[in-house]
Amino acid sequence: MTLKQRLFTKEYLKRGNATEAAFHLYNVKNRKSAAVIGSRLLRNVNVIREIERVYEAEESIPTLMVKLLKETLEHGTGKEHVQAIKIAMRLHGYY
Repeated sequence: MTLKQRLFTKEYLKRGNATEAAFHLYNVKNRKSAAVIGSRLLRNVNVIREIERVYEAEESIPTLMVKLLKETLEHGTGKEHVQAIKIAMRLHGYY
């Protein structure tokens, strides 16, 4: 996992939104570019594994999942919605 991927994962978990995390970390001029970067990173196996690792280390996985899903559904793009749902399903062994 690269340093940027690790930092993105940390920002994504903090903000609950891939576009905002990418916009904050990458030198992009608009949110559309940040959305493309965020969506690509959410499909990265290393990023997905790190998100899962952090969730598994937390005591309150359901609370974190609800927060992440809620923020993603409120502020994210369609692709981010799908990725958030896939991550939640993978954490519960459905995917």
